[in-house]
Amino acid sequence: MSLRAKLLRNLALILVLSWALRSFTSSYFTPEGAFRASEAAANHGPSTVAHVAEDGGTRWFLARYLDSWSFVPISRRGPFWTFGSRATLSMDDSRPVQAYFGDDISDGVLYGYRADPAVEALEFRFQTEGGPVSLWCRTFREDLFLCSAQGFVRDQALDCRAYGPGGALLWEGGII
Repeated sequence: MSLRAKLLRNLALILVLSWALRSFTSSYFTPEGAFRASEAAANHGPSTVAHVAEDGGTRWFLARYLDSWSFVPISRRGPFWTFGSRATLSMDDSRPVQAYFGDDISDGVLYGYRADPAVEALEFRFQTEGGPVSLWCRTFREDLFLCSAQGFVRDQALDCRAYGPGGALLWEGGII
């Protein structure tokens, strides 16, 4: 077999194996590729990515599509990126804030949707052995938020409070 034939055979083999790896293992070369594949798997999108946060080998995507939004963790597995569970939720304007604790999808993350643009800050309160502890979230991207809650679990969650201009309490409710 000539050198050219061997090169063409090897190139074809690499292409077929890359396709098979991507198709059958949900592994992708970029986190964005894994995110877009998760959208296709859920028949959701193409969405607008509002924010991407990174912590070690995980990237969290917050995205909007029509009247819904999604939270998608993308994990690094060696040289590849894969997607797992995702949350796709409707934008519910019946309450000013939809706040979710991500322990069923991604540990130590609070995420959600702000329906009321007057909300400027969120306070998440958790019960610890030393008493209540507050975590604050003041950054919203296209009315979506993502905050770290490392070291806390859902059972410790007391409530979520939304504050408006001048620190006025606008709403108090539970974390879903």
